[in-house]
Amino acid sequence: MSNPMLHRTLILLAVSFLAIAGCEIDFGSGDSDGELTTDAVLSGDVYEITPDTDVSNITVELEDSNTDTVYDDVTGSSGSFEIIGGFCGTSIVSLYDEDDELVGMFSVNVLPGSDTDVGRLTISSGVVTFEDDIITEFIGDVTENDCDGNVGSLTVEINHDCDTVEVLVTVENSTDVTRDDNDIECEDIDVGDELLIDSVLYVGNSVDAYDIEVIDD
Repeated sequence: MSNPMLHRTLILLAVSFLAIAGCEIDFGSGDSDGELTTDAVLSGDVYEITPDTDVSNITVELEDSNTDTVYDDVTGSSGSFEIIGGFCGTSIVSLYDEDDELVGMFSVNVLPGSDTDVGRLTISSGVVTFEDDIITEFIGDVTENDCDGNVGSLTVEINHDCDTVEVLVTVENSTDVTRDDNDIECEDIDVGDELLIDSVLYVGNSVDAYDIEVIDD
């Protein structure tokens, strides 16, 4: 008879994955101190598991590194999952089959209050591979603008009840930047502006933005 705890331990020792890879989120309002309070969302699709394992009914557990609280969801028939909760920072995500045996795990940096989509995941003998960019959408306030025209970078602070972090946002010519539904250049963004940013998540608190909307100035 198999021992689920033994299987978990062996795979946890063998598999350690650091990852950083959209769907829209209705961001909540801030509290009296100006902090955002909306929960974070982590979503994705378990696309394939080998050896042959059904992608449905996979339990996806996220352990919040700040509180050790565990949040979870179970994949549907297509392998999709969506975890919602008050987590942020580097979080460990573990995937278990219907026999409660660990089939894979990875870590992902979740920006406070963000909607993060890790895309399609393939798992082979416990190794998780990301088939798509990790997409993240978040709200933050500009603390520094280093753009020339529409190229450069922004430093954006996320002030959230989960944590306060600064995010380095890379802006390229292809990035759509708007204010009041009008196109503007990145250099026209002011320090203190509140932004809604859609982006590709990279290592640490850094992203490559493809859409930036000034939502408050």
